Amino acid sequence: MARIQFTGTGKAYFVTTLSSTTSPTAVQIIAGTDLTPFLRQDGLNRSQDSGLVDTATAANLFETTDIGTRSAKLELTLYRDSETADDDAWAALEIGNRGFLVVLPFGGGGALGVPVAADRCEVWPVAIANRSNSAIAKDAAQVFTVSCAVTSAPVDDAVVA
Repeated sequence: MARIQFTGTGKAYFVTTLSSTTSPTAVQIIAGTDLTPFLRQDGLNRSQDSGLVDTATAANLFETTDIGTRSAKLELTLYRDSETADDDAWAALEIGNRGFLVVLPFGGGGALGVPVAADRCEVWPVAIANRSNSAIAKDAAQVFTVSCAVTSAPVDDAVVA
């Protein structure tokens, strides 16, 4: 069993078109924008939450609950590039753009970590809700933060086709 960190291994791509959220193809993923070189080491914040329905009655001292709605949150912090032609993450993640964040938490099995068939991945259907430059800071590179609307349930256990 290998327990590895995301940094140095994982990959993140913004892809505008996928034929399947459960089995995206390697070609489709690679055609997207590789965000990994722009992503801060602590720059991927993805979480899911569920609401609970209160089903407690006055007949019982135990307060029961049941499964309610689900929600997800996705936020990225990425570096800017001073060369317009190389500022790929900024260009891809414009407010209003829709697509998919494909996360390969264990990296890709191909050369240089490129995704290949059978790689495990997550697929997050998103719309870019906000993109804002962070405050300037002494001795710090320029970064920006992207908040995403998660437009349908993420697929946690997708596999590259």
